[in-house]
Amino acid sequence: MIKRPRRGTRTQADTTTGKAAPPEPTASTSAPRTVTIIDDGLMDSVVLGADDDAEGDPTGPPPARTAMDPRIRARRSEVRRTQGRRRRRIVGIVAAVLLVIVVALVLLVSPVVSVRIVDVDGDVYSRRFDGDRIDRVVASLKGQPILSVDLATTREELEASPWIRSARVTRDLPRRVVIELDERRPLAWFIGGDSRFRVIDGDGAVIVVLDGQPIDYLGIVGTAPDLEPGQFAPAPYRAAAQLIRSLPDEVAELVTALAVSEQGELSMTLEPGTQVRFGLPDDLQGKLVALVVVMRRQDVADLTTIDLSSGQPTVR
Repeated sequence: MIKRPRRGTRTQADTTTGKAAPPEPTASTSAPRTVTIIDDGLMDSVVLGADDDAEGDPTGPPPARTAMDPRIRARRSEVRRTQGRRRRRIVGIVAAVLLVIVVALVLLVSPVVSVRIVDVDGDVYSRRFDGDRIDRVVASLKGQPILSVDLATTREELEASPWIRSARVTRDLPRRVVIELDERRPLAWFIGGDSRFRVIDGDGAVIVVLDGQPIDYLGIVGTAPDLEPGQFAPAPYRAAAQLIRSLPDEVAELVTALAVSEQGELSMTLEPGTQVRFGLPDDLQGKLVALVVVMRRQDVADLTTIDLSSGQPTVR
């Protein structure tokens, strides 16, 4: 008697075809594993099945994700807040810089802060002899926005005057400009080849050229070139000007004239006609000291000549 197999079961071989039946699928014995993924410094957990780990099949089901750790979520939120604050800070700084630039540009052209007052100090001689220049500079400053005033150009224009040694120009916000002048003070004069009188200061700078003889300054006798205002006299004349500037009061009140020889030697005339010979213009301070000593020991009215050219005074 032939026994038939029960329904729902498979035999070792198909009785019709004689082929072996496919084996029953078996469940995998591998347990799922948890893999930690690090993303931007934060951790997240993913559960991978055994097939995902072993085979890496991209067509398989997506890995299951576990719930995010609250500490990781808080950390991510803090990072986002920090980045947001940093961006806001940068935007604030840029906005502040732009605001300052805009305000500065407005002030540069605004009549609200324009120059209303120009004070000039030290213009004793320059006002008298070169007042038009000073008035022109003052007029050009008034009405300008004070922050855009070109201080360097103003200073250069003033120092172009032969009467001004140096000038200092400053802003006094909100509406005032201050000009301080260091003037050249006239000290002596000499005659050029054109018979005109050159007035010089203690540095030998020609301040002004006059047709008539000045009466307020000491004359230097000699042959000198025709110089224009702003130029400097030759070395012997500069030395004579420095000598005049260095004279002590007890000598200066007796001086009637200075002279420069063709050899560049200096001499001086004292009342009532005493001649003082300095020789070449070297060690003038020492020679002046020797002259004072002689004058305190003897009455210059009793002397015709005081020779200081050798450094040791001799009198006659």
